[in-house]
Amino acid sequence: MISILYVDDETSLLEVTKIYIERTGEFSVDTTPSARTALIIMDKRRYDAVISDYQMPDMDGIEFLKKVRSSGNSIPFIIFTGKGREEVVIEALNAGADFYIQKGGDPRSQFTELTHKVRLAVQQRSADMRIRDLEQRETDILNFLPDATFAIDKTGHVIAWNKAIEEMTGIPAAEMLGRGDFAYAEAFYGRRRPILIDLVFEPDAKIAEHYSSIRREGAAISAESETFLLKGGAPLALLTKASPLYDKNGKVTGAIESIRDITDRKRAEDALTTANRKLNLLSQITRHDIVNRISVCLGYIELAKEESADPRMHGHIANIEKTVGDIRRQIGFTRLYQDLGVNAPVWQDVEEILSQCHSRPGIAAIALGGAGVYADSMLPKVFSNLMDNTIRYAGDQANVTVRAAEREGALVISWEDTGPGIPADEKEMIFERGYGKNTGLGLFLAREILGITGISIREAGEPGKGARFEITVPPGAYRYRK
Repeated sequence: MISILYVDDETSLLEVTKIYIERTGEFSVDTTPSARTALIIMDKRRYDAVISDYQMPDMDGIEFLKKVRSSGNSIPFIIFTGKGREEVVIEALNAGADFYIQKGGDPRSQFTELTHKVRLAVQQRSADMRIRDLEQRETDILNFLPDATFAIDKTGHVIAWNKAIEEMTGIPAAEMLGRGDFAYAEAFYGRRRPILIDLVFEPDAKIAEHYSSIRREGAAISAESETFLLKGGAPLALLTKASPLYDKNGKVTGAIESIRDITDRKRAEDALTTANRKLNLLSQITRHDIVNRISVCLGYIELAKEESADPRMHGHIANIEKTVGDIRRQIGFTRLYQDLGVNAPVWQDVEEILSQCHSRPGIAAIALGGAGVYADSMLPKVFSNLMDNTIRYAGDQANVTVRAAEREGALVISWEDTGPGIPADEKEMIFERGYGKNTGLGLFLAREILGITGISIREAGEPGKGARFEITVPPGAYRYRK
């Protein structure tokens, strides 16, 4: 039920108006002959609407309306008066009245119009409140986000600027809201220019003029950059993510961008990369020294074979020679994988990698669709190792089929050959270190290479019908060539 406070110095009109309005059962009406009394009543009770006469002795209707509005109360307010002068109507509407209705004429028509206007004003007030509540919730959500976040409309004017971005830039929302002409870029890059939020529909080549490590996830795009802002005397390193904003009909209404300070993370990554490179250098030196010692051992083994007259020693010498040979092969194998994890992961095209596999079995690439994956730079070694395994166990006359298909939000790349397959009890063991007929490191290191960027590998073939290795690439770590 809609509650109404009706204010009019004509007490008889108060009574008849209350009767007419309440007859529908949709409204309840309280009455008072004084605007000053009405203000006191409104402090104690909440109403859905106010109907007020204009000309009253102690305070007229427009003065009453102004006092209500000056208190911050946006309650629907309808002026209901016999005064019909144009200047009074204009003043009432300028003061914040929702409707102006003139008394007189047929009572039934007049009160029907009055209740209709009350109903419209209350509905509009309710809709406005819902919109304000929604806007407030959106503002609260944005302010709750830990990342600096802002949004612009289609014309490039700022419509949101959250607490985190205030703290990052030192610019309060009150100074930035409503500004356009790339003013928001100045806070980060020292000059006005298009930034990621303005480039969401541009090709990667255009974005790469200002950003690095560009990645797309649907309509969203993320990238890295350095800013005009300083941290410890050096520019901040930022990870930014931008996405279009749409209305309920799918029409673009603007864009939103979140910004994260990754300066410390980048420093840690650089330090780790430097440490890895130093370890890599140490491994190269150590490996070189070991290879030299192996050569010395093999030389002495040959001398022992020539000078030993005891037939029983020949078998021991042969075993020593085989063991040293195994060590040499393993050392050579580790040289191939010495750069594992040294360089940052990069985007790599699967078809291009497959084209570099020069081993004998033919590769049929089916439905790859220009798939690319974000992986360690040694990803080609994974496919080379799969090819080596196919040749070793299935023979160089085997055929290989590679497919790519999305499954449950991930990209699954399958490698299938026509060999004997993998026994059920060995499907997990083949990825263990030291398992296999050669070095025992191939599939183990393949899994390690893929795992750097969250990619997994498993054997899913049917024994006796060929091996099938499935490489599962998680969302965000794969894309398609345009």
